[in-house]
Amino acid sequence: MKNGADVNAQDSNGRYAIHYAAQRFHPSTLKAMNIAQRILEATHDQAINCRDKRGTTPLMQACRKGHIEAINMLIDRAKVAGVLDEVLEATDNRGFNVLHHASENLLSDLIRHLLSSHPQLKKILNSRTTPFGRADRKDATPLHLAIMASVKGAGGLETCITLADFGCCLRERNLDGYTGLELLEKLKKTNNELGQWALMQDRAEQGGPANVKQQSKLAAWLLESCSVRSICGSASAKRWLEAAAQEGDKNAADKLAQLSF
Repeated sequence: MKNGADVNAQDSNGRYAIHYAAQRFHPSTLKAMNIAQRILEATHDQAINCRDKRGTTPLMQACRKGHIEAINMLIDRAKVAGVLDEVLEATDNRGFNVLHHASENLLSDLIRHLLSSHPQLKKILNSRTTPFGRADRKDATPLHLAIMASVKGAGGLETCITLADFGCCLRERNLDGYTGLELLEKLKKTNNELGQWALMQDRAEQGGPANVKQQSKLAAWLLESCSVRSICGSASAKRWLEAAAQEGDKNAADKLAQLSF
């Protein structure tokens, strides 16, 4: 930049400097933060929501990596440019928005941050990808993507709970006609914690009675495996802890007394 490099020029992939700044941003490196800030300041307003050849925006790049600091910087810049809604609701060539990207990467903290800080995102919470591309990604909601990703990665239950707490519907169907629960049944993944949660959530979305035993089991798993931050603020987690406490679980009762919901 000191030698006249144009941050608003595109490379052969259609990417601007802001794409790379969002992707490679590292909050622990002051130099990287300063460079990213300088690139943001030099980027034209109309390029804040620029897309590469795949339709990916800088905010999507940051969401894939879970860089909350970079995401906040991009969102603040979008506010200044007057394009905040366009940036938050943008979709790539596959129909993925920022929530799809965060869900596919099982970034529950990022999803909670985005939906808590920007309530307008709730209107795209059940939005779908395009009916093109990979078969298992067609016409999928963020919750479908989180369920599929959870088969291979850790953090699936926390991500699914977070999405459901904010209103993502498990009973929405993808292009193949599968609800979230049916997708887990197809993948033969209904015997683990995620499968038990899906059974209970599916029943709840149909208006069925709660299964106290299932709630108690999930509460025990939360207490053993999830961070305190992931439990706090979750309406589902609170219900499960209360159910476990009613069943005589002292650990759950103590946790309820300690945590602020």
